[in-house]
Amino acid sequence: MSNNYLDAADAIRRAAKQYEVFVKAADALERAGSFEQAAVEAEKAAAAAAAQRDQAAAELAQLIETAKSQEAANKAAYDLAKAEAKDVVAQAKDKAKAEAAAIVETAKKQADKTIAAAQVKAAEQIAIAQTAEQRAAEVSGSVAKLESDLRELTKQHDAMVKAIESMRAKFV
Repeated sequence: MSNNYLDAADAIRRAAKQYEVFVKAADALERAGSFEQAAVEAEKAAAAAAAQRDQAAAELAQLIETAKSQEAANKAAYDLAKAEAKDVVAQAKDKAKAEAAAIVETAKKQADKTIAAAQVKAAEQIAIAQTAEQRAAEVSGSVAKLESDLRELTKQHDAMVKAIESMRAKFV
């Protein structure tokens, strides 16, 4: 009997050692399962992070494309505004030139009228001066004729006075 107890004790010890091995195997399996679960969770997290990264990259690419499109649109709008401003300036210059030309033309016409009026007035003054000069020449000629006539009359008068005195002297 004691042999049976010993055999049973040995069997229990063997079973306990196997149990220990089973417990260790169970612990190892549990740890492996935890590691596997952690790896699965890490893979899920990595996949989620990769998906978020890909989505963020896609959004960034879209934002970059939108920014490029907006930049192109802004440049086009700037170029259009610049061209329109040049057109406005050119039109303003053309209008100013046209207005200046009209003012110059009006001034020329007014100057021509003024010059024409001055020429008419000058011609009138010249005509008056020429008439006055002719009249002065006529008067001067008349004065010279009158002076000559006066000298002649004075000579005749003197001759008559001498003749009268000589006749008187003969009668006295």
